[in-house]
Order: sequence, then structure tokens, then C-alpha cells
Amino acid sequence: MERSTSILRLVASVLVALAICLARDVARAEDIPVPIDLQATLLAKVVGYDRNLAERAGDRVRSVLIGNPSDPTSMPFVRQMRMALGSIETFGKLPHAEEIVEFTSAAVLREKCRSERISIVYLGPGLRADIEAIRDALEPLSILTVSANPEDGSRGIVLGFDLVYGKPKLVVNLAQARKQHVDLVAEVLKMMRVIGA
Repeated sequence: MERSTSILRLVASVLVALAICLARDVARAEDIPVPIDLQATLLAKVVGYDRNLAERAGDRVRSVLIGNPSDPTSMPFVRQMRMALGSIETFGKLPHAEEIVEFTSAAVLREKCRSERISIVYLGPGLRADIEAIRDALEPLSILTVSANPEDGSRGIVLGFDLVYGKPKLVVNLAQARKQHVDLVAEVLKMMRVIGA
């Protein structure tokens, strides 16, 4: 019994290591410069400075982490992000919950966000071909869209993460933020790279 438990632990460790390696590979492939743990920490801090968070979230900040099931590295990446976010106590002052969703269509995602009062949509890698459709589908909603890829800000995602001179920098598409009723305080905007103003 003890030996089988040890084998199961070893197998679990190998699977976790493989998932981490796959997530790192996709991060390099899509030029995702900011590590997952740091993205999670920054996201949890930033949402607390959104004046509309409490109205959007109600009693709990609900997030969906979107992965592409046809991309072998996308789902491991969003699973890592879920673990990183799960280790954070609160978003702003609110409790939070995260769910991983396999992307099927922008319309299905919009309906889920609308019916389940989703506050944050985090887009993992592997969704480049769908960014504009996701933006268009979610634009009428009060929702914060976030991407692991900093380039997605210029394509209509509200928040992204970049590395500037070796330091993490948040990128915000201010015009898109306004359309999606994300109202970040001026002090936070001063610390971000603002595009689409």
C-alpha cells in the first residue's frame, strides 16, 4: 500500500512538472513575458482599483479562465493560472472563484458570462484567432477581459501584462475599458501603459 502511494505521488509530480514545462513552452511561443504567478498577483491587486467591481461582482468575484482545447499547451497554462489565483485570499476585498472553460465560441462565452455574473475573463494562450470575436461578444457587458499576451490589448482586450526593461508592466486599453464599464482609478492608470485612450 505504501509503495503504491509513493508511485502515485511520483506520477503526480511528473504530470505537474510536464504541465509546467508545456506552459513555459507556450509562453515562449506566444511571447508571454510575465510569469503566471506574477500575473495572478497583479490581477488580484488591479481589480481592487476598479470602481465598478462591487456592482459587477456582487458578493463574489467570479472569473472564467479560457483555454483552447485544440492547443496542447493552452489548457495546462490556464490550469496553472487557476492554481495561482486560488492561492490569493481576496480580489479587492471580495472573495473569488475561478472556473476553467474550454473555448467553443464567442457566443457561448458571452451567454455564460451574462447568465453567471462573471466579472473577469482571462484568456490563456492559443486564442489569437478568436480575440476579435471574443472582444465583440463581450463588449456590451460589464466585464474585465485580461490576456496573458500583451499584444492582445491593441486588439481590444482590456488588460494585459508586459515586461519593460525587465520589470512587469500592466497594459490597459482605456477605450475598451470604458466600453466594458471597467473604471480604474487614476493613480493606477499612471502606473500602466495606456493604449486606445
